[in-house]
Amino acid sequence: MSGEHRVAPKRESRQLLALALGVMTHTFLILTISALVLAALGGLYVYAWSVPTWQIFGPALLRGPATDRRIALTFDDGPVPPFTEQVLDILRVRKVPATFFVCGKNVERFPQILRRIQAEGARWIGVYPVLRERGLRLVNWSDTGYDWLEKSDIVRETLKNLGPGSIILLHDGRRADPPETIDRSRTVSALPAIIDAARDAGFTFVPLAEFLSS
Repeated sequence: MSGEHRVAPKRESRQLLALALGVMTHTFLILTISALVLAALGGLYVYAWSVPTWQIFGPALLRGPATDRRIALTFDDGPVPPFTEQVLDILRVRKVPATFFVCGKNVERFPQILRRIQAEGARWIGVYPVLRERGLRLVNWSDTGYDWLEKSDIVRETLKNLGPGSIILLHDGRRADPPETIDRSRTVSALPAIIDAARDAGFTFVPLAEFLSS
């Protein structure tokens, strides 16, 4: 009997250990699958916004009418000083209309810049979830300068496929990142060359609203 009493706890311990290992393995598998699913969804989200023709978030305006040489200029993710202000300076001097898709957090940080955007006649539109809630139309883009590149590359990429009805995407901010970590100086530097080259090619900059009403 004493031998049986000594063996039983060992057997129970092995069973408990096996059960614990099974639970841990099961939990690890669940966590791994969840992480993979989240990573896939994150990649899908980024891809959806980086490929404008893939309208996973609903029907969106990609370009205006191709009946004439009108194009629209848009800026995302601002306002952020000093870059949004420098963009506004260039737009004012060259008399170019533009539309700013603003980030709510950045508006809270820099409401005075948003007031300047409004005062100078540029149009601003809120973040995408707000657009959907208000029943407004989503807007994507047809041409972008990939403005993390160097100035000459930004100019080239923006202009290479420019055509009637193009909607140009540039950035005056970067999401709601801390302002001190953001540098859009290359976009600011490239903007005059983009405007001048587009006009030299016979294009006319118009407010994005003209395309929305077409």
